[in-house]
Amino acid sequence: MTEEQHRKWDIIIKAIVTPIIAVITVFVGIYQYTDGQKKSLEKEYELKKIERQEKILEEKTALYKETRQILSFLSTNEDPGSDLYESKKKRFWELYWGDLAAVESPDIESLMVRFGNSLTELEKEKDEENRRSIKGIMKQISLSLAHQTSKELHEE
Repeated sequence: MTEEQHRKWDIIIKAIVTPIIAVITVFVGIYQYTDGQKKSLEKEYELKKIERQEKILEEKTALYKETRQILSFLSTNEDPGSDLYESKKKRFWELYWGDLAAVESPDIESLMVRFGNSLTELEKEKDEENRRSIKGIMKQISLSLAHQTSKELHEE
């Protein structure tokens, strides 16, 4: 290669190839930065999603526990006129129409509807034998709800 050709190639490399390599380097850097930012945001989103799911599970666990306790009390208590019974009954309806509805499964919803219907029927019933029968049904529903909530919480 002659000195003249060597200088031409040197000029070509310095004038064309070097800027191209610089531009490619800049684009690679931008890509790596934006890709890193994207991965960081995705990771943060997943962590927040897990935190939300944990919070929902905690709320669901607490509501299911409270519901089990209330159904158990209402189905076994023999003093329907007491203040405690009335407060538990009031809380049952609050759970039924509000808090529990936000987290319950269709199976739990069905059991709550059946229990609510039985509770309403019990309040209207005057015959003691029929009341005992309704209480028996309520106990079975309460037990079914306890098993179903336990099953659901262990599956999550």
